[in-house]
Amino acid sequence: MANDIKIKGSKPISENLSTVTVGDQTSCLEISDKNGARVTGDLEVTGNIIGIDTRDIVIDDLVCDDITCDDITCDDIACDDITCSDINPSGGALAIGGNINAGSNVVTANGGIVVDNITIDGTEIDLSSGDLTFDVAGDIIFDAAGGEVNFINAGTTTIEFDTNGETANGASMKFMTIADNSDYFMIDTAALGATTITTVDDGGEEADLTLNIDGFIDINSASGEDITLDAGGNFNVDADGHVEFDGCAVGFDRLEQTFSVTDVIASVGTDDTDIDFRLSNKYRLEMTGDIAQMNLIFPNTSGNFLLVCNTDGDHDVALWKVWEHDSAFGSANAAAVTDVMWAGGSLPTFTDTGNDIVSFYWDADEQTAYGVASLAFAIPS
Repeated sequence: MANDIKIKGSKPISENLSTVTVGDQTSCLEISDKNGARVTGDLEVTGNIIGIDTRDIVIDDLVCDDITCDDITCDDIACDDITCSDINPSGGALAIGGNINAGSNVVTANGGIVVDNITIDGTEIDLSSGDLTFDVAGDIIFDAAGGEVNFINAGTTTIEFDTNGETANGASMKFMTIADNSDYFMIDTAALGATTITTVDDGGEEADLTLNIDGFIDINSASGEDITLDAGGNFNVDADGHVEFDGCAVGFDRLEQTFSVTDVIASVGTDDTDIDFRLSNKYRLEMTGDIAQMNLIFPNTSGNFLLVCNTDGDHDVALWKVWEHDSAFGSANAAAVTDVMWAGGSLPTFTDTGNDIVSFYWDADEQTAYGVASLAFAIPS
């Protein structure tokens, strides 16, 4: 070959730099401790570096401005330190089978990081198959500056944590149905810890709340604070045993009915008056005249009911009619037994200017009202 290097004769390469001329190019070469060689200047190899067997390259320190190549393939690279300003694969892949210790420096991978079947890319962590487990020795903390942490099922948000809450004074937790996330159950806290539990059926009134407890339920308010149960319909207590009120009285709100008002049955007799026992067991009525028909509307449950009548003269009731629980203005439904059954079979005669009490037992199963009048209540003289 035209540019073969031949070193022979009385000038062997020593520890001192020797000039080597290849063609019209000159470089320097020396040996190091008779076990190596050093090239001063550039070393460019356009082919392969081939030894008679696999060799290890061991370097104490390798400091380069740039290393540029298409591929570097090695079984092992063993170094005390590799110091680089940047490692940039330039569109290729950097495959490392061991560990990377970046110390306090930043590892930047704008194209994403793939670990087994987990891909971390930008603002998203994807798991191609299987489950993802968070197993930490301490706490798991979600710090969302936007105020919401959401759980999504196949693209539909089903659980939403709002760190501001509905009033921006607390926090809320909302569980939504998959079919329609406008239907939900929510617990919301506001200022001073005030808490509201809400269920919503966006298309109707079917968002029922069921408490199915494997134990007992203890509802305990602070001293002096009330517990209020406000039902839009009926309130049912279905107990396997008895209902006991311990250390307290039980009563009913007494209502006052206006004389000559028939706003449920709408009967047309002279001074007809309705007493709606669906609203309370206790009523009071000031009678300022005779009543052609007293309409008694009873609930869909049996019970005892009282009507206190104060008369300012000699006034009586000609007819006492009984109506079912589903009666309404314009659609009054009479009970099976349409008239009150009186003790002794006689209508009561009210006290002339006095105080009388009429008691009824309503049998909802038989739709029958039994009545008895206690007359002329007065303070003994």
